[in-house]
Amino acid sequence: STSSIKVKVINSSTAVADTETIGITDINGNDSNILILTAGNTIEVVGTEDVAVYNLSGSLISRSASTEVEKGIYIVRTGSTVSKVTVR
Repeated sequence: STSSIKVKVINSSTAVADTETIGITDINGNDSNILILTAGNTIEVVGTEDVAVYNLSGSLISRSASTEVEKGIYIVRTGSTVSKVTVR
């Protein structure tokens, strides 16, 4: 069955922690101990080393748990979970 993903995204520049349901579904994922953080122009993933960061065109940007990017929207795959991340 398909369920909504809840991802905890923490933006350290505003010191706000939010849990938000996004419009991507997860079929088999159980990555509840993974955090995706943004700090300035860096996307940080904590809790796994199985990371892939893509731009909105679908091009792979990085496989690192710490990725410096330009401002924009990115897709981050961690294990079997996919999340949309905004870097401001």
